[in-house]
Amino acid sequence: MGIKKTILRWMLMLAPALALWACKSEEDELPTLDLKVERGEWALKQAAADLKAGLSPQEVYQNRFAPYRDMYIRWFYPEVWDPTAFDTLPPQSIDDELTQMLIPLAQDEHWMKLVDSTLAVFPPNYDFKAALEKPFRRAMKHFPDFVAPTVLTFSFPPDPQFPPEYAVSTQQAFWTKNYLGIGLNCFAGPKFPFRPAQTPTYIAARFEAKYLPVTVMKSLVGRRQRKLTPAQNPKLLDWMIHFGIQNYCLDVFLPDTPDSLKIYYSGAQLKWCQEFVREIYHDLAPLFYEQNPLKYQKFINESPYTSGLAQESAPRLGEYMGWQIVRAYMKKRPETTLEQLLNTEDYSTILKDSGYKP
Repeated sequence: MGIKKTILRWMLMLAPALALWACKSEEDELPTLDLKVERGEWALKQAAADLKAGLSPQEVYQNRFAPYRDMYIRWFYPEVWDPTAFDTLPPQSIDDELTQMLIPLAQDEHWMKLVDSTLAVFPPNYDFKAALEKPFRRAMKHFPDFVAPTVLTFSFPPDPQFPPEYAVSTQQAFWTKNYLGIGLNCFAGPKFPFRPAQTPTYIAARFEAKYLPVTVMKSLVGRRQRKLTPAQNPKLLDWMIHFGIQNYCLDVFLPDTPDSLKIYYSGAQLKWCQEFVREIYHDLAPLFYEQNPLKYQKFINESPYTSGLAQESAPRLGEYMGWQIVRAYMKKRPETTLEQLLNTEDYSTILKDSGYKP
């Protein structure tokens, strides 16, 4: 008994040192990065001050916005997905148009209220690097061709012409060749006054800063993953593994982030899934190869809970189950790279080789 107590005491004493060693070990393996973050809403506030000081609109545009021309094009024209769409236009004509779009924002008192409200949540010294630099470094390790972008934040009021889900999907996180745009109005809290109107409560719950790295890294993974669309007539299993792969990548890029945040669950919903995982598997297994979306969409679509089950149930049970299958698969196939996983076409093999059956 004395020897066991001594060993246990030494283990407890060494635990902090071992944890520090593990952190240093990962730190040594990751590529270096000094992430650049530009604050578009702060630039707009400075632009307002410049205009009041007597600078011309053209001078203000050149000083505050011109270096990020392609990012602002992407922001103002979210429906134009072709990155080369503006390549044939003279830069001066683009600058003139952006001047006409950006400068009035700095002169609009309502827009500046939005800017001030955003800066109250994310002040100029807010540390975005702490949230994104380490995940990007992990992405650089696993995707050698990935070049970390310059992050440009901004804040846009919702457009009443579009439904809330469109505003969220086009403003939360989007990419150009060199930049990552982040719409801070979609992370400023569920009660932020300038969020898309009529946003469902269960979606608005994600509008918090703690979800920012999850949403950003999920959007990065989605850009690199093999596409899956309804036009391909996918089976339920296809959607399950597709989303499961995305969440597994978050396990790698955000290892310290709670699973509930990765999958946009509440803590209670995650606990519910863990408690009823066998029943979930039993209900979904007969539908794995079902191609009629009407028969399985309730297990994939966004909703506050799963239709037909208690209101305490979690939504998107197919995504949760797919995540557990991919985890089991990667545990058995640790040599598989994330690139290989993201480009896998035979999802049924992942299910078979995972051996997963709770």
